[in-house]
Amino acid sequence: MSAPFVTHSFGQGQRLLNLATTAYVPVANNTYTITATAPTTPQLAPPAYYMLFAVNQGIPGPSIWVQVSAPQ
Repeated sequence: MSAPFVTHSFGQGQRLLNLATTAYVPVANNTYTITATAPTTPQLAPPAYYMLFAVNQGIPGPSIWVQVSAPQ
């Protein structure tokens, strides 16, 4: 989920992406490592900061901020 800005009661730049997950590995009690595939083009996810959530059975966990940068 991108961090949109708001002007005149309208959220600009809102974006929600569902990432494909390929694996999850139990690490400790109720803790897992998840592998996900990032969007492949800047048209899908322009360079910016995004909130990343892991969702289990429809319930989102705490989010973290990740920075998506332009391909080199």
